[in-house]
Order: sequence, then structure tokens, then C-alpha cells
Amino acid sequence: MIFFKLRCAQAHEFDGWFQSATSFAEQGAAQLVACPHCGTTHVDEALMALAIAKQNSSDSDASLPRTSSPSRSIPMSDHLRVALRQLRRVVDDHCENVGSRFAAETIKRHESAAKRETIPKGIYGQASSQERDILEEKGIEFVSIPWGQIDDA
Repeated sequence: MIFFKLRCAQAHEFDGWFQSATSFAEQGAAQLVACPHCGTTHVDEALMALAIAKQNSSDSDASLPRTSSPSRSIPMSDHLRVALRQLRRVVDDHCENVGSRFAAETIKRHESAAKRETIPKGIYGQASSQERDILEEKGIEFVSIPWGQIDDA
């Protein structure tokens, strides 16, 4: 997944997560990326400041964005909730829900990528905190999104 800071033709800025830069370009060309403020599909990348994390420093972890565990309540603006609902639609339409097999499937795909094998479409599902720790130890990138908090509001 890749994170973009986006800006619409009306100069509204918002964030977006995409499978790749190519995926963002394809979705933008198909007018699937819409501004949560005004709804326009005329959206481009905005300038972002670079964040460089220090290796081997416990302080570096505090400066990095952390994923939220599903049980922790986080305040969520209406704009963020709209954007996450849009993200949910894209994920549902373009990825396979592997449920509780998420960690095992992610490791399998990570190993296939290392062997340069073709990887099928993206996946999503649930992982326990222990499974998330294992994925992090293996250096496998993933994102936790609090879908329940989006749907409950």
C-alpha cells in the first residue's frame, strides 16, 4: 500500500491509500477518486513533507504513525469517515476477504513476491495482535483500518 496526500480542483486536501502509484493513476483516470469535501473527481497528488525514521532508536517509533487496534476508540472527523468509507468500497471491490487467514496469506504472498512469482489481487482480513507482531518481525508491511468504527457511525 502507498499513502498519498491529495488535493482536488477546489484546493481541498485529503489523504488516500492505494495499492500502488499505478493503482492511483488508474483509479484517478477512471474518476474513482473523489474529494470527500466537495465530491469532485478532479484530484491530483499534493506536496508532502518527507518523514525519515531513524533506525535502532526507540524514539523513532513515537514519531511514526501507528495503526490503531480495533478495540481502541479514536476520534474521527466526518471527512475522515467519508474517505474511509470510500476506501472500504474500493477494498471490497478489488480485494479478496481472507478473514482470519490474513496473516498466513500475507506471509505466503510475501514469500511468493520474494521468488518473483505472480501475486493475485490484494487481500484483507483480520489478524490477532500476535499475528501482527509476527508480520512486523518478518518485515511485512500491512495497514490496520478500524472498519467497525466507520460502520458504527
